[in-house]
Amino acid sequence: MPVINDMFPGTKKFSPQLRKAYDMMLEMRPVHSKKIIKYTLRRDAESGDTYMGADDRDFDSPWEVCLGKNVSRDKGVDLSDVEVAANCLVNLCLQGRYPKSFEADHEALLKG
Repeated sequence: MPVINDMFPGTKKFSPQLRKAYDMMLEMRPVHSKKIIKYTLRRDAESGDTYMGADDRDFDSPWEVCLGKNVSRDKGVDLSDVEVAANCLVNLCLQGRYPKSFEADHEALLKG
């Protein structure tokens, strides 16, 4: 998970939780959804910095539903497919409605 470590410095200590989530998702059957996960250029209100990301609400669904969503990028979003997948994994772990068997791992991620 080196891409996650590059995108989110300090996350290496969460490799076990992220790996568990990844492995769990591989076993899931995606549920088709008409909603999308859309990566756009965004501006931080406080600093004015521009970054690329998706709305948190795009991940506010059970994991199986998020796995069934199409993912798109607006013009100017230059994240690679691997970077988008890594970002989706982290966002699903933090924002998505995870299975009960991931509860302790989710708590560990939130505690930092």
